[in-house]
Amino acid sequence: HDRPRDRPGGIDIEIGRGAVEAFRSNHQPVFRPDAADGHGLHHGPEYGRAPFGCHARGPRLWCGHPNGPQMFTLDSRLAEDTFPVTRLGLCEVRLMDDPSWPWLILVPALPDIREITDLVRDDRMRLTEEIVQAERVLQRLYSPDKLNVAALGNMVPQLHVHVIARRTDDPAWPRPV
Repeated sequence: HDRPRDRPGGIDIEIGRGAVEAFRSNHQPVFRPDAADGHGLHHGPEYGRAPFGCHARGPRLWCGHPNGPQMFTLDSRLAEDTFPVTRLGLCEVRLMDDPSWPWLILVPALPDIREITDLVRDDRMRLTEEIVQAERVLQRLYSPDKLNVAALGNMVPQLHVHVIARRTDDPAWPRPV
């Protein structure tokens, strides 16, 4: 894709704005690497803590790992095809660059995670709660007929979860997107 990164390509701007505002209105904790305490912790209503075992060093997120600290890096294909919305307690929430559907992607901000089973129990539970939060945002904004939730990873091995609002009159119904 050759498109300017300062504005979404074909994305519906209102979908992006609506998702950002909906997440902000929930006052759910989010991680901010440049927080005042230097550890990604900000104690205001809109900020929480870094994912379990992680801390911030400047703008980078470092996580505990048996071989020493590892940096979380978003897969380049996800970075190219999505736009950032917010950071929750575990996941980075991104908006898919596809104007056909309200489509969020949740990416656990941990290094070397390919499968849900790679997450420790607490992070699996947190991922489930954040998926539910994303579903509620899409339900409130779009009143979909169905929400599709999937973690496939055939093209991008980094664990990421698709949360897509579907309607019976959308261009692909009832097929998957």
